[in-house]
Amino acid sequence: MRIGVLSAVLVLAAGCGSKSDESSTDTGSPGDSGELIETGGETGGETGGETGEPISPEEQQVRDAYEALKSSLSEANLSNTDRITDWAGASAPNAFLNVYLPVLLIQSHIANYQSEGNTGLPACPALTGFDDSGQVTGVEWSAEGNCVDHMGAEWTGSYAQTMKDSATVELVAQGFGQGVPSMECTGKVDTFELSHYITLSGLGDEALSIDVLIANFGETAMASSGCGLVESGIGFDVDLVREVEQINDSEKSTYSHEGEALIFESTHQGYFNVKTENEVVHDAVCDTEALSGTTTLSNSTDTAVITYDGETDCDEEATVTWSLNGAQQGEVSGVNCASSRKAPGSWLLALGALVFLRGRRQD
Repeated sequence: MRIGVLSAVLVLAAGCGSKSDESSTDTGSPGDSGELIETGGETGGETGGETGEPISPEEQQVRDAYEALKSSLSEANLSNTDRITDWAGASAPNAFLNVYLPVLLIQSHIANYQSEGNTGLPACPALTGFDDSGQVTGVEWSAEGNCVDHMGAEWTGSYAQTMKDSATVELVAQGFGQGVPSMECTGKVDTFELSHYITLSGLGDEALSIDVLIANFGETAMASSGCGLVESGIGFDVDLVREVEQINDSEKSTYSHEGEALIFESTHQGYFNVKTENEVVHDAVCDTEALSGTTTLSNSTDTAVITYDGETDCDEEATVTWSLNGAQQGEVSGVNCASSRKAPGSWLLALGALVFLRGRRQD
């Protein structure tokens, strides 16, 4: 039984300081150690940010996907104390993890294809910028779907990494995803689509600046729901900074971001403002939760502030303290680096399960 993609997705979802049941491997950031993003030299420079230029067709398409997802939602109910750990999934480390989901998907697809004894690259999705061993050959590369792969999965949309200018790398996913027959419900198809417009600057430097616009959406047939398609999704429209410091053999990361997030799950859904300030993650000190910093969630009526305390209170339960409209609410558990084990929700687990289940059918 092949579990490569499922394991990789779970490691990614359980990252930024938390433990995975499968592995505690630190995925780092693409470009740090041979992953798919390669800078091909100095990129540096200032963040692309607000340039005042007209919006590109690629950005507009992702903006439309984000607004379509948001249009089905109301403001999140931040006063529901039972849901604070779910809303915490919009923290900066989780936004950072979402940036690289298309990269993870392509990496795993190539690795699984070649692990079956195949040589060269899979024909679907069509890949450019790779050699026959599956390694990228330069800065720019792409994947084009609208085809059916060797295992019967239908790939949709496209993903591309390009140099926007000498200082900025652009990542664009336009409805990039898969559809595979449901393992629970005969005649149903489980799908997910990733829509991203992301610009990065400072690759190779201690600080990585990222403009993030993401709208991810999935439909999963669930036997528990009478085989109806259950919809889920997550979106980010934030400016994010990740600073990295190497301390002996370990990596200390500090995350900050500000903007809007939305979460669409069967049990909780809504949009809200989000701001993470200096959320510090360092596995060598605490590998189950963030060491310090805050994430503030707000809407038109309520403000919730989550305070990370792993440096002084590191435990397996991953507890944090939080306040609502200035009133202390005590501790809640399960906020593994801002709910990384849970966020970004069922659609992420579905992403891993889709590829995992189609792998099982080949065993």
